[in-house]
Amino acid sequence: MIMTAGEAALIFLLCLVLTEILELGTAFLLGVRDKYDFAIIALANVLTNPALNVILSFFASLTPVPIWLPFAVLEILVVLVEGAVYKKYLDFRKVPPYLMALILNVVSCFIGSPLVYLIVNR
Repeated sequence: MIMTAGEAALIFLLCLVLTEILELGTAFLLGVRDKYDFAIIALANVLTNPALNVILSFFASLTPVPIWLPFAVLEILVVLVEGAVYKKYLDFRKVPPYLMALILNVVSCFIGSPLVYLIVNR
């Protein structure tokens, strides 16, 4: 399926918005209450989510590599990057930073990805 740049931008924005909602909501359920910590989590997503989606789009459209392989590798890298950001900047310590990154990204991946698929392919 060929899509316009505008359509791609809307899908990327949808991915980011769903990621923010799911990860900030999950952080709240884990006990995060400080506005500073929510801002750090949101900013970490703004840094990693668009990069992940652009790279995945490249693999999906221009290479014969099965999409699950770069997706898995990139998700691991996202968890490591976000975990490092959380370790350095989050005040919240009830959940270790790398575990927090893993939990937030698992929720985002397993709920957000199907939601995006359902919304885009309705």
